[in-house]
Amino acid sequence: MRSDLGTKMVRLRVARSEAEDDARILAERKARREKLLAEAARNPKPPGSFIVSWFRGQRTVVVL
Repeated sequence: MRSDLGTKMVRLRVARSEAEDDARILAERKARREKLLAEAARNPKPPGSFIVSWFRGQRTVVVL
């Protein structure tokens, strides 16, 4: 009879390591998002003009 205890222990260790990495990455992303939101609140973009936004979606065909 063969025991896979070593393989199971390694898989468990890898799963724990991946869970820790995922939690760390999520915390870093949340911190980065909060920083960007705070920066955006301090420096809001000026409102765009209507003409610029209207022409952005239009295609012009020129016949010569």
